[in-house]
Amino acid sequence: LKTDIEMIPNALDKIDEVKGVTFKRHNGKKSAGIIAQELEKVLPEAVKEKTLSLLDGETYKTVEYDAIHGLLIQAIKELKDEIRGNK
Repeated sequence: LKTDIEMIPNALDKIDEVKGVTFKRHNGKKSAGIIAQELEKVLPEAVKEKTLSLLDGETYKTVEYDAIHGLLIQAIKELKDEIRGNK
């Protein structure tokens, strides 16, 4: 079901550009994640725009967290190669 499959290049460098953060959502609940604008610079496929009609009707950038699994897996593999001296 997939075509044009490509490895994510320089995954460790991409991960280095994104911070893990905690934050308070608009409803006051504490959460953890990453900032969409940072992720968009390195993996734009993982960021979508969504209109939040129940909140204020504005359009916001949101993180598609399932889409970052590939980046994390590839970064682990790159790190493993670095540790083994394969790079």
